[in-house]
Amino acid sequence: MIKYMALGLTIIGVIFLLYAARPTLKISTTESHRGWQVLLALICFFIVGYMVYIAVLLSVPNATVINLIMASILFGGSIFVVLVIYLSRVTLEQSHQVASQEQYNALHDDLTGLPNRKYLLQHLDRQVDDAKTSQLSFAVMLLDLDEFKSINDTLGHFVGDLLLAQLASRLQDRLAPDIFLARMGGDEFALVVPDADPVRINSLSVNIRNYLREPFDIDGHMISISACPGVVYFPTHGDSTAILLQRADIAMYMAKRQKLLLVTYDTGMAAMTKKNLALAARLPAAIAQQEFELFYQPLMHSDNQQIFGVEALIRWPQPDQTLLPPDLFIPLAEQSYLIRDITRWVLQTGLRQLGEWHAAGHKITLQVNISSRDLDENTLSGFIVEQLHANNLPASCLTLEITESAIVRNRTQALKILAELSELGVCVSLDDFGTGYSSMTLLDELPLKQVKIDRSFVVNIESNHSHQAIVQSTINLGSSLGLMVVAEGIENRQQVTLLAALGCDLLQGFFIAKPMDTGACSRWLQDNK
Repeated sequence: MIKYMALGLTIIGVIFLLYAARPTLKISTTESHRGWQVLLALICFFIVGYMVYIAVLLSVPNATVINLIMASILFGGSIFVVLVIYLSRVTLEQSHQVASQEQYNALHDDLTGLPNRKYLLQHLDRQVDDAKTSQLSFAVMLLDLDEFKSINDTLGHFVGDLLLAQLASRLQDRLAPDIFLARMGGDEFALVVPDADPVRINSLSVNIRNYLREPFDIDGHMISISACPGVVYFPTHGDSTAILLQRADIAMYMAKRQKLLLVTYDTGMAAMTKKNLALAARLPAAIAQQEFELFYQPLMHSDNQQIFGVEALIRWPQPDQTLLPPDLFIPLAEQSYLIRDITRWVLQTGLRQLGEWHAAGHKITLQVNISSRDLDENTLSGFIVEQLHANNLPASCLTLEITESAIVRNRTQALKILAELSELGVCVSLDDFGTGYSSMTLLDELPLKQVKIDRSFVVNIESNHSHQAIVQSTINLGSSLGLMVVAEGIENRQQVTLLAALGCDLLQGFFIAKPMDTGACSRWLQDNK
């Protein structure tokens, strides 16, 4: 009986050792530490020893208690080996999991789960190497969200983070599987598009624009966003990761500055960017020292050709005596909150001058363009009231021109501020009407008193029947809603006659009068009184 018990314990011990040898063999082939190879050799040695002891037990006719004790010790040793191997394997697996998680975290963004900048750089390095070998092209597209900082400032960083997370999820769900999407940081994203050509990239940019325009429901706020991407192609615009990213960033900057759907890099952009950076660096001092000058362009009634008002147009005098037009520096100011200070200077200077003209008997109105960032300010209404009172002016003499793009970024806040101003008696005008995708909706939502037909529809209106039809429809729509309709970009007498016949209320353009400085405008008003 003792003999069979000793044999049973020893055989089970061998089975345990064989069970332990398998994971040890696997670990010794994956781990570089030589201790695992030594351990595997010892297990094999033990197995041989156990087999020898089994042969000894089989050769003796009767086993003794000492043989049973020896078999028990060998059995315990096998259990010990199994436990050591099991615990070591669990510890190694946990270490590998931790290392894998740390590696994943090092290459992915915590907020969105997308690959981060480090991962993007590694991916681009591989993509460049592969493309050089295979002679294939790919594209790098960069985009960041327009006016994202103001969303953080007005609604809070929590809402901004949720917006980024939802945006990342939407893009992941809808982009083609072969497109590598990464978050560069902040609100900036990068896409690496293999087998890219202008047709695919143009289609992709349209799709991305549509994805962004669909409102995001963020903590009860319906937010629509936009972005103006820049793109570069390998190897046309660069043959290294650093150059591709640098030039894609320049292209994106130009797209944002010109508010274009997509901009492809070209060699002339680098010099332009340096010039813009120099202008942006000078803006704070120019605002502090009030280096700007206001020009005024009249608006005329179409029926009796009487002067209705003037639009304030800012200029920036330069050291070489030239005047910098607003389209060269206002987009730079709109990238920060400098635009708020500029708008307040325009309002303060323009209303002061309007007060002087009213005192001289010129009962006209003043039209001022405002930015989306101006609508982020809850104090804008109070500032306007102060300036109107300071210059003894009624609120109805001021018209604020707002573009659709300034509304759609944060509809709730914009509508709130414009409603406050409208209740005060300030007029609201929708500028560049007809160029956006939701202009009709805004006619219903905004407290409007005026719409300005975009100049692109006025050009060649006397010979372009499509433009005539669009303008006529806009005039009819505005009239039915009780709105004044303005046509800008008037260049000749035929346009004046045609627009008057179509029923357009107000006309503005070089044919009527070019923008004039304060002195020239005062003389013009007196001559046309």
